[in-house]
Amino acid sequence: GVSGTKFTTGATPSLGSALMGVLRDVTDPKTGDPLVSRFDGVLGTLGSGSDYTVFLDHLGVPSIDMRFSPESGAPYGVYHSVYDSFDWMDKEGDPGFHYHVAMAQVWGLLCLRLTEPEILPFNHTLQAVAMESYVHSIEHSAKEENVTDIDLTPLHVAVHAFADAARSVGQSSSSSSS
Repeated sequence: GVSGTKFTTGATPSLGSALMGVLRDVTDPKTGDPLVSRFDGVLGTLGSGSDYTVFLDHLGVPSIDMRFSPESGAPYGVYHSVYDSFDWMDKEGDPGFHYHVAMAQVWGLLCLRLTEPEILPFNHTLQAVAMESYVHSIEHSAKEENVTDIDLTPLHVAVHAFADAARSVGQSSSSSSS
């Protein structure tokens, strides 16, 4: 969505490298600089309750949610209200629809880069690093809540196995693309 000029995203970490490549190739309508220069590099964690939930949570399909938000102040507050209109967007949200064009370019280029290669440009190593941080977060939360009857050993083993497989896939895809 578009309601400002600050690019933010929540995504499956495996899509991070592909997204960064796209952001280097799409320019910011206001500054003319590559969008990557205005992006803080943080891939937020995708939550639930959106259109991608079934793909991510039930089918394991890498997913992404991108937006241009206000640089400061309140977030877009008219969504699904009587003020959510073309007129509001034209006058307040994105006058001239320049950031809508940029978002269409980001989506279009990302789609092309995800559909053209024989080997998908997923970075599974980034996914493994994120999974390790999720497990540490669970451990931290359990400790804070004094939960002691939980054994995360099987989860650690599974994440470690995924990390090993991710490194292997990364090495295989680098050698095959050379």
